[in-house]
Amino acid sequence: LNYIHPEYKGKFGLIAPYSKDFCKTCNRLRVTSRGDLRLCLFGNTGISIRHLLQNDKQKEELVILKEQASKFENLMLTIKANITEDGNLYGSIGTIDIANSAAENGLELERSVINLPDGPIKTIGMHEVSLVFHSDIKVQINVNVVGGEVAIKNTLDSEEEIDNIEEEKEIIQESE
Repeated sequence: LNYIHPEYKGKFGLIAPYSKDFCKTCNRLRVTSRGDLRLCLFGNTGISIRHLLQNDKQKEELVILKEQASKFENLMLTIKANITEDGNLYGSIGTIDIANSAAENGLELERSVINLPDGPIKTIGMHEVSLVFHSDIKVQINVNVVGGEVAIKNTLDSEEEIDNIEEEKEIIQESE
């Protein structure tokens, strides 16, 4: 499939490698979405030409992102969380909790860079978390989730519940 835009020189195409005898007549170079020049789509080797494709502003932005990311290298955050009576985590730890913990340590961390591929943290203990500032700029941090206060049970036993309902009825009757 070839595409041409009337306001630009040249054309670009999408190569579908599922046609019969695809490789037999292939004579093209490819640039991957990551900026690698490849002779074959199925090969693992290529030459990075990303630096040639980037403009100066993008290069400056990358330098700034690398500086930001370096502040988080070897970082360990400790988050104190509510636990159940059994000692398990009550609820979960998400990106907002990690960002707040970083802020408590004087570091500004955007929630969007916190990568929790398996979803929120649901267990007590040490967890490795990736911070992704850019596809080429990633930092691993450690998040130690420790038990804090025992969470209050949300359910009352049936006798307490009945007592509370009776008390509420008496209060309503007295106010009338």
